[in-house]
Amino acid sequence: SWGSGQVPGQARFAGNFPRGERLASPASLEDRHGSSRSSADGTSAEQRGAASQSRTVQALLIVAYSVIICISLFGNVVVCHVVVKNKRMHSATSLFIVNLAVADIMITVLNTPFTLVRFVSSTWIFGKLMCHISRFVQYCSVHVSVLTLTAIALDRHQVTVLQRQLWPKRAFGFEMACKCVQEM
Repeated sequence: SWGSGQVPGQARFAGNFPRGERLASPASLEDRHGSSRSSADGTSAEQRGAASQSRTVQALLIVAYSVIICISLFGNVVVCHVVVKNKRMHSATSLFIVNLAVADIMITVLNTPFTLVRFVSSTWIFGKLMCHISRFVQYCSVHVSVLTLTAIALDRHQVTVLQRQLWPKRAFGFEMACKCVQEM
């Protein structure tokens, strides 16, 4: 029973899952078609092995993602705080670094936890709107990071090779960004 235009073997993305639908595993497919190696409770050896392995993998994923989320939040918030509070750090390059940190915070808060839940539960349970928001944040953050790194490279090229600054040392935009962050 393939969805509209769905071809066998084609990957289905999070946004294409109806609420509560699970990904089919080889063990569940085998169970649908009957297995001759079932135990008294109706589960095959492969299913029992996959279930215990998946619980181990799930536990490792939860621990790894939790550590990554905590370190990412802590590190990026510290970077933003240091740059905003330290007057010597108010330069164009520091503004770019804060921009990268904010993009990382967005990914950490609005994408990573939802990806973890999707991997652990093998389904998307947050609805269509959150699926679109999560994907949008992911793509925006990647684009912001690439464009910010490009701007940093151009700035450094101007300073080192051409011996001139592309932006003034104390950019007006940086002052405005600091005030906006302080208001939050």
